Amino acid sequence: MKRTAEPSGTRSQCCLMDLMGRRLCWREGRFRLGVIPRAWPRRSSGPSTTALQGQPAMTDGFELVRAYLAAYAARDLAAIEPLLADAVTLRDWKIRVAGKAAALAETRRNFDAVSTLDIEVLALFARERGVAAELRIDVDGRDTLHVVDLFDLDASGRIAAIRAFIGRGDEDEAGT
Repeated sequence: MKRTAEPSGTRSQCCLMDLMGRRLCWREGRFRLGVIPRAWPRRSSGPSTTALQGQPAMTDGFELVRAYLAAYAARDLAAIEPLLADAVTLRDWKIRVAGKAAALAETRRNFDAVSTLDIEVLALFARERGVAAELRIDVDGRDTLHVVDLFDLDASGRIAAIRAFIGRGDEDEAGT
């Protein structure tokens, strides 16, 4: 998210730009969508695509991560391969591998262990030189994983590292 400047003479308020180019402003103890003082200039061109020094543009990073997750859900190793840097590292709650060949072999083992994967992207967040993704993954229609993936992107716009962390959903044990 990108913090926006506050024009002088307005009430103190913190606003952020979300991934869709919408402004989120802190008001009444929480962030609210679209609550912006009328005096603020409006963005008409969507989210910023300005790259940080040595980093792919953020919209490119989001597209890269979405492409990776779509290929992963489709169990398409051929589509995943060009998205990874040669020296990619992959780490989750069970394993750590380094190098593209090792990462692809581990990914193939994951694909061989399941019949279907459904990945729902709950949120994407921009971070310096990367993207964080909050995911809900349904495995074979019976198991649900709640995962946060941290993607590091290299200067050429490929995935240099993926660090996956398992968590839990917002539902209680009764499923509500």
